[in-house]
Amino acid sequence: MSKEKVLKIRDSLKAIYDLYEEVYDLFFTTYNYEPDFFDEYIVAYLMGFDRKITTIGELKDADEWIRNNHVAVYYDKGAISPGASCLTVPVYPQNIPTGVFHPKVIVIYGQLKQRKKEAVYLFVSSCNLTVSGYGRNKEAFACVEIKSISLAESLINFINALDNDGLNNHNQLLDYLRTIRIKNDSVEFLWTYNDKGKKLLNYFEDNCSGDLTVISPYFDENGPKKLLEHITKRKNTTIIPAVDGETYNIHKNDYEELLKQEGISFKELLNEDSSRFIHAKIIKYGEKIFVGSYNFTSAAMKGLNAEATLIFNNNEPFSYSVNNITESKFLPDNQTISNRDEAEADKNSIFVIFTVQWKELRIYIKSENLEKNELYSLRIDGFSEDLVSNLASDVELKITTDLANKFLKHKSFTVYKNNICSFKGLINEIDTEDYRPEICCESLNESLKEWFINYDNSNSTNRQSLRLINEEDEETEKVLGISQEDTADIFDNYYLVSKALENLLTKIEEARTILREKEPVAQRKTEQFWNRHDEWEQEKEKADKNLYGFLVTKPGSIENILAFLEKEHSEKQSKDIVYEWLIVSYINCAISQFPKNLIHNDGNKIYKEKLAFLNEKTKNLEKDIETTLREEIDKKYLDWITAEFNKRLQNV
Repeated sequence: MSKEKVLKIRDSLKAIYDLYEEVYDLFFTTYNYEPDFFDEYIVAYLMGFDRKITTIGELKDADEWIRNNHVAVYYDKGAISPGASCLTVPVYPQNIPTGVFHPKVIVIYGQLKQRKKEAVYLFVSSCNLTVSGYGRNKEAFACVEIKSISLAESLINFINALDNDGLNNHNQLLDYLRTIRIKNDSVEFLWTYNDKGKKLLNYFEDNCSGDLTVISPYFDENGPKKLLEHITKRKNTTIIPAVDGETYNIHKNDYEELLKQEGISFKELLNEDSSRFIHAKIIKYGEKIFVGSYNFTSAAMKGLNAEATLIFNNNEPFSYSVNNITESKFLPDNQTISNRDEAEADKNSIFVIFTVQWKELRIYIKSENLEKNELYSLRIDGFSEDLVSNLASDVELKITTDLANKFLKHKSFTVYKNNICSFKGLINEIDTEDYRPEICCESLNESLKEWFINYDNSNSTNRQSLRLINEEDEETEKVLGISQEDTADIFDNYYLVSKALENLLTKIEEARTILREKEPVAQRKTEQFWNRHDEWEQEKEKADKNLYGFLVTKPGSIENILAFLEKEHSEKQSKDIVYEWLIVSYINCAISQFPKNLIHNDGNKIYKEKLAFLNEKTKNLEKDIETTLREEIDKKYLDWITAEFNKRLQNV
């Protein structure tokens, strides 16, 4: 048999997305959700680059892309995976009291490039929004364009059930679907959600007969036996489980009992790469093929879970390659089936929705199933302090400047019950475009990283060539608090220089603190001053020497770095002009922190003269660099980077 072409859902999604000139609505549903995977491998990939989002500039572009495409993710409340999310993705946890939220659906709506008309594409699959779902597992998916009235009506009802709170506005999509009037039943979209839609077992009873083939990685504790009793119109039945490690999730006793029944057989899908788990869920019943999220379990088939599938009625051939089953791989009767894909629902489990409304500058936290006489606290991930120390059913808070800065980059939260993790969720933000503060670099170091990654005016491959400042590497590393492996030279590029200078600023601030705290004028107010005068004098002297060392005596001193920059600049290496400007600005920042009127020792005059000399040299170099900079660099970027540095300087 010829080898079938293997399609990947991410590539297929990108191919469909690229058909559009403009996308008006793009939403995803999933059971398990890994936010960092979605940020880095779905959003970034659809935007056009196959790598992580690494800079503030790219973060802003990605957030704008998410808004423009009206992106949203619906996921099961208990299936959020750990991982830092940096993007502002509208997220909607789903609470299914009888089971889990399990459909894996993608809907894309917008205007196509070639046809110049609107269209909706629908993906239904077995793939969760996880690394495993899109990369490691073997999955099954199908994609159709919504052209028939039956598909359109079913999708309308699914969206209305999904978004019954009206939080995520799909009105434009719904209005377009209502205009579709073509009759065609070759493809159906079947779903269940909190007793809405249609149960798959009921659909089988009303619409199917003939041979039944089931491909499923998961089964009930008692296996498929009881479910098969409900499927009365089946003839020959083939069950194809997936190997989960070294076993199938069916008890051997159940397997042997089913084999006694006429017309039931077990097969194993050929899997050339045994390390890739077969997570696909496919059912062929008579002439109908079902591709979607339904495992062959009671929770899925009887409507306890929320599920979705596409049904193909066009009699197209359905082929697969199988081996004979290996009996030794069935679970012994005394072992519990590990049904990881459908965690058992806990009707009484806590459920929290965390919404940030930027227009109102308010935070709304709604909680369900909080136990009486238990203490619940809520904390934004990445921070040690509780946002809410005693969580109630409804909490409303005002957004402060401090909270605003936290929400810009931290999108997840954790609820603790008596200091034990009880619930994890994602923060949903509303009205971000018009009312949320700008996401900015936190330091000049971060600004430089932005430029280091994005800017290459010369398209040169020599961007990180070594630039030697001095040969006393060990001492320089010690002074500046940086280390460089696999090379004898300390500064590979200006990025490391700026990092060293940032550490230098910290050291200077520490020295200034010593001077400020030990200043005799302030301390004469107490008798203790006279008792500890000598100790203070010694500490002041040590601090003074450190400051002078940072200026001129250490290998990584300002004087050495400034001499290096003067040499580099004189050679007109214009491709590095922004680096030069940033580091001169850093030097200015460092010099500004030196006390101008030291009250100690006879070297004070020399110290101040050296400080004035370096300050003058720095100003002259800065003036020359800025002239070159404004001739070569985009003014909009320069204004932005200047603002970033000024903010850093003000913080100092």
